[in-house]
Amino acid sequence: MAPFKVIIIGCGLSGGLLGNGLLHNDVDFTIYESDDAKAGTKRDGYQIRLGSHAIRGFKACLTDDQQNVLYKMFGRSGGVLSAAPILYDTQFRQLLDLTKFPAYSKSAPINRVVLRDYLQEKLVAAGRVQFGKKFTGYSIVDENDSGVHDESLRSCKVRVQFADGSEDECDLLISAEGSRSRINKQIGLDNIVQLQRCWGFLAKGSLPRAKLLALGPEVHKGPVAVISDGIALFYSAYLPKGTENSNRSEARHEDTSNKDNVPEFDEEMSSLFWGLLVPVEKCPENPLALEDKIGFCLESIKHWDPRFEGMLRAIDNDDVHVFQPRASNNPGIDWRSKAKSKSGDDPSKGHDQVWLLGDAIHPMLPSRGMGANQSMSDTADMLPEIVALRDEAKNLGGIGSRLEKRHFTTAVQAYESKMIPRAFHWVKMSGGTDETVRDPSSFSGKIMLFFVAQFLTLAHLISQIKSMLGYKVTDDAPELPD
Repeated sequence: MAPFKVIIIGCGLSGGLLGNGLLHNDVDFTIYESDDAKAGTKRDGYQIRLGSHAIRGFKACLTDDQQNVLYKMFGRSGGVLSAAPILYDTQFRQLLDLTKFPAYSKSAPINRVVLRDYLQEKLVAAGRVQFGKKFTGYSIVDENDSGVHDESLRSCKVRVQFADGSEDECDLLISAEGSRSRINKQIGLDNIVQLQRCWGFLAKGSLPRAKLLALGPEVHKGPVAVISDGIALFYSAYLPKGTENSNRSEARHEDTSNKDNVPEFDEEMSSLFWGLLVPVEKCPENPLALEDKIGFCLESIKHWDPRFEGMLRAIDNDDVHVFQPRASNNPGIDWRSKAKSKSGDDPSKGHDQVWLLGDAIHPMLPSRGMGANQSMSDTADMLPEIVALRDEAKNLGGIGSRLEKRHFTTAVQAYESKMIPRAFHWVKMSGGTDETVRDPSSFSGKIMLFFVAQFLTLAHLISQIKSMLGYKVTDDAPELPD
């Protein structure tokens, strides 16, 4: 048996990325994926935007050659921009321009299926992925021949079970299953929350110039946000830089009511995204069964300015995805000790040889576009700890079970002490699990807008002073194409 073995459940973005890191560091591992290798996906063509957080994972897990090829698959980023929206009321009157807030980031789009397949490429060629294997649970197995006679010190094996009746064993089990992680519940964390108060409708499609011009000047300026009567709309046009060295930031400072003033952009890579959250009491019993999803969304905002109808109709009905969002509660870095104290005689609870990665521990709302970014950033914190465990196992000269419990405890604490504060900061910034939608037209909403406006005015003034003093926005992802 190999001196140290890892099993990963799930070969999506984070699982596939970590697998590449293990492959390049000669760590023995197997990835089990429930989907069939030849099965398609309902989300083919869906783009995600990645920035410096994801690049951190790429640098940790991929070779230089792999990264060079990968970055060429990204669309143009459009430079270092503010992605904050402009808040309007339902009659398209501007309430608050959040683009003035000096918070900048750089990201570029890539088809999530293209990225997933690229990350799987070497893993499949190396025979490290087994498809069509539905994970059902795990158990902890003591190893009596480990050479460590004190049971309180001895590490164990983790036995993994699958729906087809097969099993496998490892020294370290990693859940990369996503927000429906079975391991998250079995280990006693259970911090993933299915939000119940609203249904979400997400749409994404291409954006040729003719369609952009038909949308009106507000969309050219920046993302549009509207909150009213429990309904929330977010609408954004992605306009990567075109052939005349213009970019989207210029559009925010020009009079885009004139069609000639719309900057040149790459029409092949441009896209349109909108998301509508509707309270559950305003939805049919089963929104997933809706045939005319666009029609329902339009009915939900029928009292809004007519321009919103044209904006929603810019994407075809078949490109609308219906879902109920999931988010997560911050478990704190001491969650394992709490799970163990409540475990009774169940050794699987809080076990230090079972780790969680990405959405298996910190799913978040899509409002900040940080879910995939944080999941891939996790790999940069996890990989060094796994490699160190493998090296320690080799130094001991025996099978992986000769590692003591303290080795795994130290390693998982090092990983989670970095991952949890970082990732759950973004869970909170993305809205956390709070399902309250504060209407800007309400009394409390108006008070909030007043104080936010004062803060933004001050922040904008400070940023202008810094700019006059020579401060320049740092490009935190120079690897991505401008």
